[in-house]
Amino acid sequence: MSTYMSDLTKNLSSIIAPLTERDEQLAIKAALAHLSIDFEHEPNRRIRVFGSELRIEKPPKREALPNRLIRVLVADYDNRQIHDVTVDGSGSIVHSEVLSPHQPAFHDEEIREAREIAERDERIARLVKLKGFFVGAFAPHADAKKSRREIGLHYLVATGDGQARPLATISVDLYEQKIIRFRDDIEDQKR
Repeated sequence: MSTYMSDLTKNLSSIIAPLTERDEQLAIKAALAHLSIDFEHEPNRRIRVFGSELRIEKPPKREALPNRLIRVLVADYDNRQIHDVTVDGSGSIVHSEVLSPHQPAFHDEEIREAREIAERDERIARLVKLKGFFVGAFAPHADAKKSRREIGLHYLVATGDGQARPLATISVDLYEQKIIRFRDDIEDQKR
């Protein structure tokens, strides 16, 4: 049984094909160059590339093919900014903006870093020694007037009956690399 496929659909196959490693590396390199980030000369600069993804935008005309674009998100912790950079297939910058006040979802490495910062605090270090403890990340209510990359962490312990008891709720600012809010949930439960 033959199926009909329009020429437009056939032409889209190369545009919507998954990104290759070369595509990703070219886009990331172009985005970092655009942002003037040079790891060789700034080895201590705190940045994180969240990754790259295919970006297809609707073309202006129905018959036109969309451009194959790549979106790169870069967190620049030293300058308190999240950059959204769009690059075309040749490595040219198509669009660049600072995301503010809206923030992208947390990267797994950011959650790990927030936990490391939190667990240096003796109040939290004590909790992670408890049998059955676990951590859940959440997005705390952000103050739009303050520039922060803030990650909330709930420290809990399994009670054995399928429930969990809260131990502490904290917020970590990755820009400042410190705990900015701490609530002792054990003490709150005693009141």
